[in-house]
Amino acid sequence: MATIKQTLKANKTAKKAKKAKVAKATKKVATKTEAKVKGTSVIAKETKKAYGKTQSCGDDVAKALTAKINAAKDKGTEFASICSANGIDAGRWAHLNFGMQRMNLGNQLRAIAKAGHALVI
Repeated sequence: MATIKQTLKANKTAKKAKKAKVAKATKKVATKTEAKVKGTSVIAKETKKAYGKTQSCGDDVAKALTAKINAAKDKGTEFASICSANGIDAGRWAHLNFGMQRMNLGNQLRAIAKAGHALVI
C-alpha cells in the first residue's frame, strides 16, 4: 500500500506528464496553422498595389472623411457625428477597431451617394 507522500508524488508526476503532452500537441497545431497562414492574404496582390500604403481608394469620400476625422480633436466624437448626420447607426461597428469602423462608414457613405442622396461630411 502506497503512502500519502508517494501518492501525492505520483499524482504530481502524472500532472506534469499530461501538461507536457498537451503543450506538445498545442505546439504542433500552432506550427501547422502558422505554415498555412504564413504568406497568405485574403487581399489580392493587385488590390494591394492599387491602394498602396495609404490604404485608401483616394476618392472624394475617402479624402473628405480622412480630412474631417484627422482634423478633429476627438476622432470618436467626430466619427459619431458624421454617422448621425447621415442616418447611420455607428453602434453596429462597436466591436471593430477604429480603422475598420472608418472603412465601413466610408463604404456606407459611398452607397448613400450612389443612391443619389446628399452626404454630410
